[in-house]
Amino acid sequence: MEPTFIPPVANRRAVRAFPFKILWVVIIVAVLGMIAAGMMLLSRVPSPTDEITRLESKLLTLIDITAEGRKNSKNPDVSKATADINLIVRSDLDLITTATGGKNPKPNTTIIATEKTDSKEALEKLKSAAINGHFDQTYVPILIEKLEAAKLQLETVNSKSARPELKSATLAVYNHLTGFIASLKDISL
Repeated sequence: MEPTFIPPVANRRAVRAFPFKILWVVIIVAVLGMIAAGMMLLSRVPSPTDEITRLESKLLTLIDITAEGRKNSKNPDVSKATADINLIVRSDLDLITTATGGKNPKPNTTIIATEKTDSKEALEKLKSAAINGHFDQTYVPILIEKLEAAKLQLETVNSKSARPELKSATLAVYNHLTGFIASLKDISL
């Protein structure tokens, strides 16, 4: 009798198990990757911190200018409007700060420096006008210009923010500034 040769049978389980393990690993990694990407997209709320810093700086500039106006204004209508603007802008600044969740941990110092320079220039013009006796005629246009700039910044912050409390705060402040501009334009000097 001749020995019969029976070829070895490959272990079919071992051959199949290896590709399925790789397939499962690929599927799990893909699912985890999609979950991570989804979480990053959902947690990505636009944070307009530079725009908020610019807005806060503009409101601080308004406070400084109205403080100068309270000292030097001779027209009673301008004095009353100045006192109202100063008071309301201070509370509006608090409202914006509260809506943003407090102080900005890393404010952009370039923006702050630019706004401070702008504020200093306006204050120097006002001091010069006070010395020359033309304070109210110089003060009202500068104040209107600064109020308009703050309104534009409010629009920018509102459009870039996704937070409802910040949107409602910017809308309230926007309405205040619009009323101030209208009342200042009605004052005859």
